[in-house]
Amino acid sequence: MSRSIGDAMSADIKAAYSKLDQEQISVAVRSSANAEDLPDFSFAGQQETFLNVSGEEEVVVAVQKCWASLWTAQAISYRHQNGIDQGVVAMAVVGR
Repeated sequence: MSRSIGDAMSADIKAAYSKLDQEQISVAVRSSANAEDLPDFSFAGQQETFLNVSGEEEVVVAVQKCWASLWTAQAISYRHQNGIDQGVVAMAVVGR
């Protein structure tokens, strides 16, 4: 990954993590891509999921890696092989 998610986004992620009830709680950081809901395709395993992530910095890094996984060679190739427009894919990242 050559780009940072930026100070403002990093601060927002850290603030959300710090609002959880327990200090240093472990969370799962998971992707949800809009193309995953297409009826004729299985996107299982195309994007990254990170389990047992704890600590503000670690959560920020996991979110960044999760977003970046939308653009791995494997994910791009899968979309290309199935005729899915690369320009319309988007991803949300959720954790808890």
